[in-house]
Amino acid sequence: MSNIEYLDELQRARGRSDVDALQRVLAEYYEWHGAFARKRAGEEVDDSDLVIDPILHDASDADRSLALVVLAMATYDDPLFLGLIAAGPLEDILSVHGDDILARIVTEARHTPRFRWMLSGVSLHSIKPENVDAVAQAVRTMTIDGDALPPRPSI
Repeated sequence: MSNIEYLDELQRARGRSDVDALQRVLAEYYEWHGAFARKRAGEEVDDSDLVIDPILHDASDADRSLALVVLAMATYDDPLFLGLIAAGPLEDILSVHGDDILARIVTEARHTPRFRWMLSGVSLHSIKPENVDAVAQAVRTMTIDGDALPPRPSI
């Protein structure tokens, strides 16, 4: 990325040239999530044309993956969906790039309650052992299972 100074990760994500494409990927994933939830509830759902974009589970680009996570955080109010994002792309970032991007994730968690809530949904056993303490300290006592979803961040 460039040497631009950002206030937070959401501002960084919104400044990306591919932000519209990332928002479309999230919208498709949210639609898939909704169809899956309706199916589990016993509703007949034709989800044959719904696909999960592989970009969601491709953690090779830490900046892009983190942008997906923070855009989801700022766009959706469904705790189950945000939990899925936490246990998916956010966890993937920390298991693949933990030491490279850890400082940005911890900083965002300290400043953004909703992001901290999502970070509490990451399975600590799946990230690099040397990063567990930093993540646990950033989350503090907040839990995705016990605390209500904090409000969306404003920018």
